[in-house]
Amino acid sequence: MRASKSTTTTGPTPTLFRGLHLSRFSVVIPLLLAFGLFRFFDILKPGPIRWLDARLDGGVGIMADDLLAGVFAAAILYLGNLAYP
Repeated sequence: MRASKSTTTTGPTPTLFRGLHLSRFSVVIPLLLAFGLFRFFDILKPGPIRWLDARLDGGVGIMADDLLAGVFAAAILYLGNLAYP
């Protein structure tokens, strides 16, 4: 007697992604929002970011103000995630 094969497959699903119903937009939109907020704070340089950029010389000041702009963007995203989970 021969064992029959099941023909009701939905296609190969990698084990890593089973149960994770992620669409492309659920990943892309937050990344674009994070980048947009970072650029917003980096261009406008509100209070502490401008102060840090003015106090530190050369490349250190440029990198420090970028880092602080990233922290501001992350804080906004975090607070938004708390408010709208």
